[in-house]
Amino acid sequence: MSVLQKELLFIKMGESNNYRKLFDKELKGHYKKIIYFKGEDIIKEGYRDEYIYYLDSGKVIIIKKDKKGDEYSIGYVMQDEFFGYSSYFELPEIATYKALNGCIIYAVDAIYLRRKIDESKELRKLAAHIVMNSVRTQGNRNSMLMLNDAKEVLLNFVLENVQKFGRIEANGDVSVEFDVNMGDISKALNLTRETVSRIFSSLKRKGIIETQRKYIRIRDMNGFLKQFRE
Repeated sequence: MSVLQKELLFIKMGESNNYRKLFDKELKGHYKKIIYFKGEDIIKEGYRDEYIYYLDSGKVIIIKKDKKGDEYSIGYVMQDEFFGYSSYFELPEIATYKALNGCIIYAVDAIYLRRKIDESKELRKLAAHIVMNSVRTQGNRNSMLMLNDAKEVLLNFVLENVQKFGRIEANGDVSVEFDVNMGDISKALNLTRETVSRIFSSLKRKGIIETQRKYIRIRDMNGFLKQFRE
């Protein structure tokens, strides 16, 4: 893996958007910090909420129900991302948002935010950028989940976490520590634990990765990326 490839792969590493500064500057007194426990509903499908949410830490799963009433994932939200935009347009949510693990979330008053955006050209540009990125990101995740390709879905999830939280070790290996366990990953990706375990085991046998609980070390990044084409 060349230096340039590593630079391109980790262009997002260490770049927390840190929207908390925005809250303190523009939205002081009009947001609240909430802790959600694993499995707790944040927004329910069909509910017309009063807040737009920013995920400060943790992961959120986006859930729908099939005709039998069984839940399935249509996407997920990661740290430093916003969700719950329906409230901005005073519309009900089309899915349920649930804490995949313990989460710290900032809930922003949607009516006040809309008024601030109308008053500020700079804030309006930032909001447009955030929404466009969110729509693109969630569209990509939803498309991945619809692929019915377990390995590609899982590897894409790993790569997203590497880009956000990964680090390059002194020997050139790439490592990332997950904030969710294998069961959580399985639920977010509509996979069984056995399938996730089998894919990771196959990559370990090939010498591509090493795993330990919530920790993954990628020993061969070129080999890892080639898995998307196999």
